[in-house]
Amino acid sequence: MDRNHLLLFMKLLESYIQLLMCLATIRLWLIECEEKEAQMRNRLDTISNRSIEIQHITRESDENCINELRIDRNAFAHLCELAHTRGGLLDNGLVTNEEQVASFLNILAHHIKNRCIQVRFYRSRETVSRYVHRVLGALMRIQEILFVNPTPVANDCTDNWWKWFKGCLGAIDGTYIEVNVCDLDKPRYRTRKGNIAMNVLGVYNRDINFVYVLAGWEGSATDSRVLRDAITRHNGLKIPVGNYYLADGGYINGEGFLAPYRGIRTHMALDPEENTPTDVEHMPIGEEQPNQFQIVDVVESTSEWTQWRDDLVEEIFDSWMSTRS
Repeated sequence: MDRNHLLLFMKLLESYIQLLMCLATIRLWLIECEEKEAQMRNRLDTISNRSIEIQHITRESDENCINELRIDRNAFAHLCELAHTRGGLLDNGLVTNEEQVASFLNILAHHIKNRCIQVRFYRSRETVSRYVHRVLGALMRIQEILFVNPTPVANDCTDNWWKWFKGCLGAIDGTYIEVNVCDLDKPRYRTRKGNIAMNVLGVYNRDINFVYVLAGWEGSATDSRVLRDAITRHNGLKIPVGNYYLADGGYINGEGFLAPYRGIRTHMALDPEENTPTDVEHMPIGEEQPNQFQIVDVVESTSEWTQWRDDLVEEIFDSWMSTRS
């Protein structure tokens, strides 16, 4: 083979190699396009599935909404509107306000981890965590709307139940919310029943609208200890002298709080559906009330308050006996 034939062969071989490289490049480009198309289809399917899931929870029926979020559709829509207009919760085009609030409420309602929301709403755990904290911040900013100022029972009240409790503002109670803490702190958070939880104080008016909430106390703390902390805080629970809240046997019968006689069963059977734990910081949540009146600043039993309770019981009993005779 002479030199000319060898050069021709080398050129043909080079052209063949270049053709193979072009074909390989085209094939890789086609594969990349197919992958991008598949990713786009998956993304569209994910967006569609996420939208369907949100619609199923928040708009299909009140039953679904209550089961998943513990509130009905109307309350959910109102909360989303408040969080947006008054709380500053923004819809950035990636995660809608409805999805943010639904994820937040679903975690609180069922004590689930963000990895469960990740699977259900097709989000990363970091995204879920970020937007849950944004919703929490928005709700903290609208607490003055969510909480109410209590109105005492008037002296001329004619309601068959409340007419006996003139000056009553509502009721107080404590509940346990399970939490995850480090092993070192578990003894302080262990309740009488052995659960790891914090003791949360709730104060509400006669219409069961919350007036004040104090969360963060260890589960080993008594209800009276938590209440004592609430009324001594600067922005804590304010009770005008002469008014009071109804309480259960876990609290002292003293000025500002009317508790039943010891040894009397007052609790109903617990409903497991009502156990809705959450994870909040140790801080009071409530509306600051104008301090233009003398307030109760100590929790202690007094003979005057005990005598007043005895007189009230006798009055109610005499009225009941008169109706039977």
